[in-house]
Amino acid sequence: MSWFVFTENELTTIQNAGHPDLAADLRNRGRWTADDTLLVNATGPESFLLVGCYEKYPRRMAIDPPINTEPDTK
Repeated sequence: MSWFVFTENELTTIQNAGHPDLAADLRNRGRWTADDTLLVNATGPESFLLVGCYEKYPRRMAIDPPINTEPDTK
């Protein structure tokens, strides 16, 4: 499975660039890892969030990264 990887700073940049709804959707649909990065499925139904106006923002890909098994606290 492929994932887009975001840091909190990147999400704040998206929010401050005039896309607060997109940043909120990403936070709600993604999974936080133990190292405080957010993983959003790049192939699932939420992948539509990563197209269009968001395309200009930098993003990284991860394939099958380790997932935090602890409950979400963010």
